[in-house]
Amino acid sequence: MKKDFQRINIPKLPTFSSEDGIKRIRSLFETLLDWKDINNLVPDKFKKTKSLKKSGVAGIFSGSLELVKEGNLIIKQNKLFDKVYIKQKI
Repeated sequence: MKKDFQRINIPKLPTFSSEDGIKRIRSLFETLLDWKDINNLVPDKFKKTKSLKKSGVAGIFSGSLELVKEGNLIIKQNKLFDKVYIKQKI
């Protein structure tokens, strides 16, 4: 007995990678002299839906961790599950 399978095309949604996050943060580096909420750094095209926003925030967050590791940024969070802020390390 042979089963027939239907072909399904799943559209590939845009993602905001760590590399994209690093590029975005570096392009805004001059504005990061004071604490900025990472949600405000997500590009507008990644704010349209909930899943795109999650991708945008994840990319900015992982990119900021890499820049902290390099010694270029500082990250702070006042309380557990509170907003995450970044600023340029001077």
